[in-house]
Amino acid sequence: MAHDMRRRVQRYWDSHPLGTQFLPDRAAPQSTLEFEQLDQALDRWEYKGTLLDAVATRWPGGRLLEVGCGLGTDLVRLARRGLRVTGIDLAPAVAALARRHLEAYGLPGRVLVGDAEALSFPAGAFDVVYSSGVLQHLPDIGRAVAEIHRVLRPRGGCVCILYHRYSWFNALRHLGGVNVEFEDADPPIIHTYSRREVRQLFRRFTTVNVDARYYRPTPTPRRSPLARLYNHLFVPAMRRAPEALVRPFGWHLVISAFR
Repeated sequence: MAHDMRRRVQRYWDSHPLGTQFLPDRAAPQSTLEFEQLDQALDRWEYKGTLLDAVATRWPGGRLLEVGCGLGTDLVRLARRGLRVTGIDLAPAVAALARRHLEAYGLPGRVLVGDAEALSFPAGAFDVVYSSGVLQHLPDIGRAVAEIHRVLRPRGGCVCILYHRYSWFNALRHLGGVNVEFEDADPPIIHTYSRREVRQLFRRFTTVNVDARYYRPTPTPRRSPLARLYNHLFVPAMRRAPEALVRPFGWHLVISAFR
C-alpha cells in the first residue's frame, strides 16, 4: 500500500512540476530564459530571500541537502550564496530539470533521484538540510524527519516549510474548494499541521523554532470566478490588514530545528 502511494506521489509531481503553474504556458522550463521566468515567478513568496540569506549566514560554505528540490529554484539560490548543494527529488523528470537549472547558470551542485523517507547518505553527511513545502506530501513524514536528523552532523540544523492548519489559505481551501497547488488536481497527499504537532514531529532536535509566514497573499494567475473574487477582494483586504492580525494565520510554517 505504501509503495503504491509513493508511486502515485511520484507520478503526480512528474506531471506537475512545482512552479510551472505560475508560468505563462504552464510548461516545464527548458532554456535559461525560461528558468529565469520561473525564478521571477516564485519571488511571490517574499520572505524566502531573507530565509535563504539566514541559512547561508549560519552555515557559510556548508554542505546542504535540499529534500524535494523540485525544479531547483531554491537550490540555485542556495548555490549562489556559496553553499555546497545536493538536491534530491522523488520524481525523476523533475530531478533532471533541477539538474538542468543548475547547469543553465553554470552553478556547482548535484541532483539525485531519492526518497525522503530513506535517504541514501551516511549519518552526519550534511551541515544543514532544507525542505520547502515538500514533507507534507509524503506518506510518512515522521520517517522523513528522522532521516533528516540522521544525516545532519552534530550542531547541524534544518529549515523546513510545512502547511499551517490554522491559516487563511487552509480556510479558503475547505470553504471555497481551492486547490492547494494546481488548478486541475491536488497532490495525492496533503497534510497540514499545528505548531504543537510540528514540535512533536521535530522532537529529536534540541531546539525547535516555528514561525508563520506567507501571511500577505499574492494574486493567483488562475481564471475561475473564485480566483477573480480572491484577487479583487481577498488579496487587497489582507494586504491592508494590520500585520499583528494576519501574521499568526500564515499558510507556511517555517521550522528551524537544531541538533
